[in-house]
Amino acid sequence: MKSFTIILEQSATGYGAFSPDVPGCAVLAASLDEALQLIKEGLQFHIEGLLDDGEEIPTPLPFQDHIRHYAERGIHLDSPQFVVAFISEVAVVPQMAVA
Repeated sequence: MKSFTIILEQSATGYGAFSPDVPGCAVLAASLDEALQLIKEGLQFHIEGLLDDGEEIPTPLPFQDHIRHYAERGIHLDSPQFVVAFISEVAVVPQMAVA
């Protein structure tokens, strides 16, 4: 299992969530709970797709690397509109063909 940093941002109409470790995997939801559930499902689906396509699964960076990366761009993840979470339940299990 791998653990991915998840960044959630509150907007006027709900929440957006993405993992900076997994480009292209993002969700929008009406509530924080829904965003967390959808990003967890999205990460699992995205990783399964990478495996199906024979691509490598991204290696998650340490959380502090993400903090530094965003701070260098003037984005402070400790601002009230952001929530940072970690999802570690993403099981990376290669599928085996049945003969």
